[in-house]
Amino acid sequence: MFLRATLNYCDSESPVDSLVHMVAIAGWDDFISIAGPPVPRAWLIGDSLSEDLHDGEYLWISYYDTVFLKENSYAVSFVQPAAKDTIE
Repeated sequence: MFLRATLNYCDSESPVDSLVHMVAIAGWDDFISIAGPPVPRAWLIGDSLSEDLHDGEYLWISYYDTVFLKENSYAVSFVQPAAKDTIE
């Protein structure tokens, strides 16, 4: 796993400790640079286990991460689309 502050990318199938918690995709950035993946691009993730995160309750995970949303992942969405393309 590559970790630089709150920029995250895992490129292997190596074992990862299993945790029961949730994350929410809060946004994305198609231009953020993360070491490891072939091109920039990452999801902004809100994490329920965020006490040690450097950026409050959020972190960036590459679109190319091979562990995020791998197994036993479920999605529930009650979010309404934003009225604008950007958040002010």
